[in-house]
Amino acid sequence: MVSLTRGQPIKYRYSGQTEAGARGSKMISGAMTSSEDTIKQLKIDPVNTLSKIVSGSEDSKNFMRAVIGNFSTNFYKDFDTWYRALDSKARELISSLDLEVQEQNHLGNRLSYTVFGIHSFGKLPSDFPLSREVWNEINETNRKIDEDEGESSFTYGMIKEANNGYREARNFKLGDFFSWATFGGLVLTDPHHKYEVVPITKNELLQGLQAEIASYEPAIVKGELLGAIEARKQFLLQRVYDKIVKSHCDEEFVKILESDNRFPAPETGVYVLFQNEGLRSGNLKPFAVKATPRYSEDMVAQFIGTIKKNIEDRGFQALEVPERALGFVTNPMSLELRLS
Repeated sequence: MVSLTRGQPIKYRYSGQTEAGARGSKMISGAMTSSEDTIKQLKIDPVNTLSKIVSGSEDSKNFMRAVIGNFSTNFYKDFDTWYRALDSKARELISSLDLEVQEQNHLGNRLSYTVFGIHSFGKLPSDFPLSREVWNEINETNRKIDEDEGESSFTYGMIKEANNGYREARNFKLGDFFSWATFGGLVLTDPHHKYEVVPITKNELLQGLQAEIASYEPAIVKGELLGAIEARKQFLLQRVYDKIVKSHCDEEFVKILESDNRFPAPETGVYVLFQNEGLRSGNLKPFAVKATPRYSEDMVAQFIGTIKKNIEDRGFQALEVPERALGFVTNPMSLELRLS
């Protein structure tokens, strides 16, 4: 990969985790699974659960400190209720683990018990008292991590060097609705994940982009306003394809992907809009607008935001509908404005 220069067309695939990545994944998975089960046991029988730890190894004690610290930090109301109900024996066992539990004012609410200090998870000790069922679950997850061979299919893109020196792959996957005109990418030199990277020609790159363009068809042919949104994305990709066809060197490929590819726009004067708030709530509720004269997508979004400000003081996004999808739009709201 060292010999690959900026803009070099490539195809790449995730091919599994590195040794360090697998080790980290096992540690995180083991900590989450064991912590969840141990908190359940602490609620059911705190004295017996804590006694097993106190009489165990120092590694198990350290791990239990992290479990209880996690319980206190992430489920503070639940922890406060649990700790208040503990008898003196259970509190004595917690104290013997060198855990400092005190009342404090939590986020302006009433006083609640919390664990002070930082207690981080490490490797799950082999003698940590878990049921056979939980250990089997952890071992099965570890097996899947070890046998992870990644993805079988390749993604098409190009090489880019990040400011920190890492090698990145830029691809033709558009972002979510918040960044629908922005292309994706990932760090190929990620220390936790392995990637198979294959240099390709410009023609092969275009073939990969053409496949990405075609992948929008199933959503588009469903019609309605959501189909019009997908058609706008496809229109953008097709314009990028045209730009790459006309480009003369690898360096231009990256510049194309990093430019504002909403231009050239469809120029139909018909738009699908939705509120940013709808993106956050998962309730998109798109609606259509026909602007006379035609304005840019950003301008139309601003106009609608101003018109609806007294009712819905939130931002909007506008996507201009390509000609092929105009039939999906019925009874659009009319927007007639003149800028002086």
